[in-house]
Amino acid sequence: MRGRMAIFNEWVREIADRHDATIVDMWRMRDIEIAGVMDTDRMHLNSDGHTHMAHAVLEAIGVEHSLEPVTVPPLPLLPRREQWAANARWTRQFLVPWVHRRVTGRSSGDTVSPKRPGLSSVR
Repeated sequence: MRGRMAIFNEWVREIADRHDATIVDMWRMRDIEIAGVMDTDRMHLNSDGHTHMAHAVLEAIGVEHSLEPVTVPPLPLLPRREQWAANARWTRQFLVPWVHRRVTGRSSGDTVSPKRPGLSSVR
């Protein structure tokens, strides 16, 4: 997956360069420990991660804001056995169901109803 994401990110950068677009690329962020801003599924950001990205985007586009930079304490280094156990739990809890959904042509959102199914005005 890492190689595919690297290629995808390069395409995004090429398109952004071609159109003079501003991008905020988490792939290149070195100012925060990525594992500390990821949710337990290791695919989505946690609340600190969303705040960090919002801060980075607002800074990149030059919008005044009151967000403070996020600081994430260093994650504890787990012994090899505990790392293996955590990875095994993650595999059972997140990876296997994700692969199963892909193989069977389903999505995790198939059984979820929309919060706002109809059009409404934004205030």
